[in-house]
Amino acid sequence: MSAISTIDTLAHTNRWSTRHLGERLWWSGGLLIAAVTLPVWPTAPLVLGAVAVSCRLAALPPGEVLRILRAPAGFVATGVVVSTVSIQPGWPPTVGLGDPRAGLTLAGRAIAAGAAAVLLACTVPLPALLARARRWRVPASVCELAMLMYRMVAVGLERARWQRLAQESRGGYLGVRRSVRSIGALAAAAFVGSIGQAERLATGLAARNFDGTVHLLDDGCRPSPTFVVGSSVALGVLVAVAVAVGGGWL
Repeated sequence: MSAISTIDTLAHTNRWSTRHLGERLWWSGGLLIAAVTLPVWPTAPLVLGAVAVSCRLAALPPGEVLRILRAPAGFVATGVVVSTVSIQPGWPPTVGLGDPRAGLTLAGRAIAAGAAAVLLACTVPLPALLARARRWRVPASVCELAMLMYRMVAVGLERARWQRLAQESRGGYLGVRRSVRSIGALAAAAFVGSIGQAERLATGLAARNFDGTVHLLDDGCRPSPTFVVGSSVALGVLVAVAVAVGGGWL
């Protein structure tokens, strides 16, 4: 299962799926803003701890959440290396190390913000978020384009996964030469398949006299005062501790 399919499944099946959308946005968005604006120490550990507790309360599988975080963690590791290692031109090239605190600050802030964003993605389905966005007067064309791209990317990744599985079953990745040829064939098949899928989608919409409007239903859930108050208090405590220990805002 692709990462997008996993996120979509978790967003629809977690324990918080019956809660009001505003509650989940308030909590996850608050953690994300705190991770970006407050001092990295002690904000990053506090945000990661809050995300871990939230995953437990929302019944999100820890293994799946960590698997989703692998991709952003790779980007963070690359950014840390770029910010701390400098290569001077010449022969042989000279490698120097910068201030490691800059790399640690970048890593802590990025990991905490990424964890908060993953929590938001795994607890808030995209259709529900787009339906709320329409009520916030976001242009309909933006919401419809976002939903269409999300669906097409998810279907394309799932198709590519099955094609790769078929290649592996035929020994297509035994050796470097076969692996390169299989990856090229997979990329070509995915590109052609995405074009064919778009054409079939356009034909189907035209046959149904599609007028360009995608109707998205709201969940209709009511907010829980207990959750709102509890999450607000938790965010307030986190901000107070971060400001007191970290010495102020960013």
